[in-house]
Amino acid sequence: MRGKELLLKSVLTEYTKRTVLAKSNIASLWGIVIGQCTDSLQEQVCAEDEYETNSSNYDSIWLIKSLKKVISGITAQSNIYHSLFHALKDLYNIQQQDNENVEAYYRRFQDRLQMVGLSHGEIFDSDKLIKHEANKGKQ
Repeated sequence: MRGKELLLKSVLTEYTKRTVLAKSNIASLWGIVIGQCTDSLQEQVCAEDEYETNSSNYDSIWLIKSLKKVISGITAQSNIYHSLFHALKDLYNIQQQDNENVEAYYRRFQDRLQMVGLSHGEIFDSDKLIKHEANKGKQ
């Protein structure tokens, strides 16, 4: 019985150490990413709707997605219909360049597809946009 208690204690201690290290790494990642941004870009990200919640949790995935949206001109202040229209237009008009290999073209295609998603849209259906509008009306 004593052996099991010691094993459990050592496992718990190791888990606690890893949890503290993971939280520290997550906070460091947030600091590194936001530290690489200009003051203007930081201000635009701070103006996003969910900034307070995500910054207190050091949600780096949200930060990177928000930076991508802001850099692409999709912000909380922008017209979502206009942004979606241009994201879809850019996606539909994409063509492989003469000097571009298939992998590079596919990466550009995936980036454009992701921008459609960030604009609350989908390629053939705009359910996200409709849900966004419905939730906006409830606020």
